[in-house]
This record gives sequence, structure tokens and C-alpha cells, in this order.
Amino acid sequence: MPTLEPRKTSKGTSWRFVYQLDGRQKKITIGVTNQTTAQKRYVELANILASGRDPAAVVKRSKAKSIKLSETLTQDMKWCEGRRQPRTIESYTYAWNLLVDHIGDIQTVRLTKEDAEDWIKSLLARGWSPAGVGIVFRAVRAILSRAVKVHGILESNPFSGVQVPRIDSKRKQASTRPRYLTHAEVTALLQLIPDGELHHLVRFMLLTGARPSEALEITWKKVDLDHKELWLGDPNSLTKLYRRFPIGDQLRELILQIPQGNPSDRLFAGMATDHRALDKRFKRLFESKRYTPTHPAPPEEDQKRRQQLIDTIGSTTPYVLRHTFASHALLNGVPIKVVASWLGHTTTYTTELYGHLITEISDEYTDRINF
Repeated sequence: MPTLEPRKTSKGTSWRFVYQLDGRQKKITIGVTNQTTAQKRYVELANILASGRDPAAVVKRSKAKSIKLSETLTQDMKWCEGRRQPRTIESYTYAWNLLVDHIGDIQTVRLTKEDAEDWIKSLLARGWSPAGVGIVFRAVRAILSRAVKVHGILESNPFSGVQVPRIDSKRKQASTRPRYLTHAEVTALLQLIPDGELHHLVRFMLLTGARPSEALEITWKKVDLDHKELWLGDPNSLTKLYRRFPIGDQLRELILQIPQGNPSDRLFAGMATDHRALDKRFKRLFESKRYTPTHPAPPEEDQKRRQQLIDTIGSTTPYVLRHTFASHALLNGVPIKVVASWLGHTTTYTTELYGHLITEISDEYTDRINF
């Protein structure tokens, strides 16, 4: 039978709920309050215990409702220290940040099965193999499993039961997108997008490698043209994503073209901060246009020109712009540690996983070895 124990303190009477579970005595501090409120809380906790659940776990989960994905990762990585190999911890971090890149740093309890399926489709659309998707997906699923069993953040694993689809070679070849855009494809994309806020946003992401959410959320107070630097990410993030980025001549010219607002205003204030809305805008770029009397078709020559640009690009997503920045930086000889710091990677191991072109670079060096 649980009991309600009072305890005198300098601030008043503090109450705690004491109960037995699995042969162990447990206590939950209710805090300093009056007896009536303490009795009400006692009834709530006693009912939870009577239903066969552990009141302490339920209380812990209720407190965890505000925990974001970045905080969940930090909590789990602390638990992994000494229990998992450093390389495994790096893999967990990389996989989890891929999910955060896609969905944003939302509250962990808001994750759904649909988010998992949408993330898998996004990875496959960016050229990931089913095997690669399976590796990162299982890493994220393991973290979420511990969020249920170890940390008490979730009541159930939202990624449980989600299957990574198998794709045969013909279908895979048809669905694979370029992992990064060539110079010709970048030129075609910029010509396809009319001048305006979306055009500026695309160029900003190509010149900084910012994640879609970071580009959409950056404010003017994070831009310092005098010192030629800007800051990307969230200063309150626990995953060390907040970072300095140097402003070069092209980026400075672009920023000067954007109408400046107040320090707290976003650079791209006319666009929604939800990156999924940006995904939809990109998708519409490559869809067939439907013309109406109120929106008549442009001259046939313009339609052919638009189709030529689409054929050059194929298709792409906002995240590919970040991948394009990283790829071209590596191809132009920027040290991998510098690229990692620009991208906000905590280790170069994560940056190396962009290294679909490491082979291309290493092939150039073989001819330099002579005996």
C-alpha cells in the first residue's frame, strides 16, 4: 500500500509518494504544497500504480515531453560512453543528425511512423542505397529504443515495425538522383528559378552548405558584414551545430541583394520555416505546368527552354544543395577538417560519408607517386 509522507522544511511541508514495486521501495517527490493538493497527487499516482505501471516512469515521461531530438541524442550519447565503441557512437550521431536535418529539431514525442517512412524516401531520392538507408535507420531506431527502455522519454518506439524497402537494380537506377549537382546543373537550376527570394535562398545554401532549416531560420543579427562572418545553427543546440562561417565575395554580394530587416528578422522572411514546405516548392519546379485562361501558357520557345533546363537537372531536393557545397569544396582541395567545421560536423568521420568523390580525388594522386 503506497503512503504519503510529509517532511518539514524551511519553505514549508514537502510531500513525497512512497511505494513498493518489484520488491524495491521507490519514492516520488511531490514538493512543498498544502495537504489537499498533496492528497490529490497521491490519488493520481496510486491509480497509476494500480493500473500496473510504474508511477516514476510515467512522471519521467511527462517531464520529457519538451525534450527535443538534439537533447535526446546528447542524453543517449552520455549513456553510450563506456558502453559502446567510439566509432559506434559516431555512427549513431551521424545517423541521428541525418534525421534532424530532414525533420528539424522537433520534440522527440512528436516523431511518428510517417516521419520514418518519409525520411527513408528522402534518403533513397538522394541516391542512398537500400543497404545504406538500412544502416542509418537501424542506428536511429536503436536510439529510440533506448529512449523508451532506458531514458523514459517515449512510451513506444515510433520507428518500430517500419521496413526499409528493397529496390531491384532497374528500379534503383531509375529512382537514383545525383548526390551532388555539377556546375552545369547548378547553372540550369538557377535559371529555372525566377529571381526572387527562392533564388536568393538557393544561392545562399550553395555558398554556405547550410541545412535547409538553418538557411530558413537565420536572422540578420547573425550576419556581420564588417567582420565578414555569419553564424549558422542554433546557439542553444546541444549537438554543436552552431558555427561561424566566413563571408566571401560572392556571398557578400548575395547578402547585399537581400532587403535587410531588423536584427531579429529572418533573411528569408517571406518563406515558411518548415523545410517540408521548401521541399514541396522544389518538387513543383519539375512538375508539368497546367495553364488556364487566367494563367495562359508562355510562348512555345520559353516552354522548350524550361524543359531543357529540367532535362539537364533531372530532379533535386533542397538538401542536395548542401551536398553540392560539400562535394565541390572537397573537389577544390579544401581540407576535410575545414569542410567539416563549415558543415557543423562534430567529427570528420561524418564528412567522409559525403566522400562519394574521395575516389575521384585519390585517383589524381596516384600519378604523382614515382620510384
